[in-house]
Amino acid sequence: MQDVQTTPQGLTLSLTWCGMTYALQVPLFGKHHADNVALAFVAAATLGIAPEKIVYALRTVPQIKHRLEVKKQGDMTLIDDAFNSNPRGFAEAVDVMALLASAGQGRAILVTPGLVELGERHDQVHHDLGVHAAQKSDVVLAIAPDRIPDFITAIQQTAPGKTLLLMPTMAAALAWVRDNARASDVVLLENDLPDLYEARLSL
Repeated sequence: MQDVQTTPQGLTLSLTWCGMTYALQVPLFGKHHADNVALAFVAAATLGIAPEKIVYALRTVPQIKHRLEVKKQGDMTLIDDAFNSNPRGFAEAVDVMALLASAGQGRAILVTPGLVELGERHDQVHHDLGVHAAQKSDVVLAIAPDRIPDFITAIQQTAPGKTLLLMPTMAAALAWVRDNARASDVVLLENDLPDLYEARLSL
């Protein structure tokens, strides 16, 4: 497996099988899918399916709901990564957001409450993600900012002029998006697990 790239149309990679190299195009976003795509190709080929048929089939693989799921909302692009809960996936989703925004000449808008269950790594991880978000986003909506102060501080220090909006809830953030998003903007909804945790605790 080589030449793994994320493009505005999805993932591309080259895979060599039985001495032949195949160019794969898959409408999934994020380089972390490359291993799964390669394994699916090898499994299907081992079962006797012609490699050319596998290449064709991979071009129409459905996206995975709430996991870097890219969809249009009118003239705006929405990246639904609500079920992601790990730092690597967070950073990669931000990269995809920036790529799509650049391709469409729109703003990159990140909506996130941060991550959960990081233990003693909570502060450092959120600091690192804040630096990355500041470098890749045009607008950041930070939900429940009291639980991610290092994320907020990192954005403020890395890009002092960045549009950073502090939101009490996901609902408030989504209302802002509905009222303020423009055509060609790309909005990333990155992880809503903290909201789900709070909902369980309030039952």
